[in-house]
Amino acid sequence: MRKLINKLIVLVPVLFVAGCGLLSPVQQRPVANYEIMDRTVVTTTGLNCVNPHNNGLIYISPMRAFPPYDLNKMYYNVESSYQINTFGYSQWVTPPTELMSQELAKKVVTSCVFKNIATSHALANARYRLLTFLIVMRQEMDSNNQNATARLIIGAELVDLDSNKVIASKIFDARTPTAVGPDGYVKGINKLTEQFDQQIVDWLRQQT
Repeated sequence: MRKLINKLIVLVPVLFVAGCGLLSPVQQRPVANYEIMDRTVVTTTGLNCVNPHNNGLIYISPMRAFPPYDLNKMYYNVESSYQINTFGYSQWVTPPTELMSQELAKKVVTSCVFKNIATSHALANARYRLLTFLIVMRQEMDSNNQNATARLIIGAELVDLDSNKVIASKIFDARTPTAVGPDGYVKGINKLTEQFDQQIVDWLRQQT
C-alpha cells in the first residue's frame, strides 16, 4: 500500500503539468494586414488647382466589387484551375475597394483634371460622376507554384449628370509579375493600382 501511495504522489504532479499543457491556450499565428497606396500621388499643403483642365466638379462614387472580391480576403488561383483560394494569414486591412477609392480620389484631385471633387452632400453641384467596379483582383500562379502574376480588372464609367448619360466606358485589365505569396502579391497590386489611377486620370482628360 505504501508503495502505491508513493507512486501516486509522484504521478499526480506529472499529470497536473501535462494537463496544464493540454488545456493552456494555443498561440495562433497573427494575421498580417496590408494596405493599398498610390505612391505616385504628389500632395502639397493647401493644393489649389488654379487652371484645372475642366472647371466642373466630379463626384467619384465609392468603388463597388463583384463577389468574392467585395471582402478583405486576398485571393489566388493556380493555372488551369477553377478553384480560388485565400491566403490564410494575410488580408487587406479593409475591403480593397475602400482603399482603392481613396487613392483614386487623391490622384484625380491632385492631378487638377477638374476644379474639385464633389462630396455626396454636394452631388447636385457636380457635372460628372465616375463609377468604378472591381471585377478581378488576385494572384495567378503556374501549376508548379514557381511563377506568379498579380491580376487586376476594373471597369469604369463616366456619367454626365446634366443629361444623365454615360459619356464613356473603360476596362482596365493588367498583370504584373510578382514573387509567389502574399508579399509579392501586395507589391504587384500596389503597382497595378498606380497604373490604374494614372490611366483613369489620362482617360478623364480625354473625355472632358
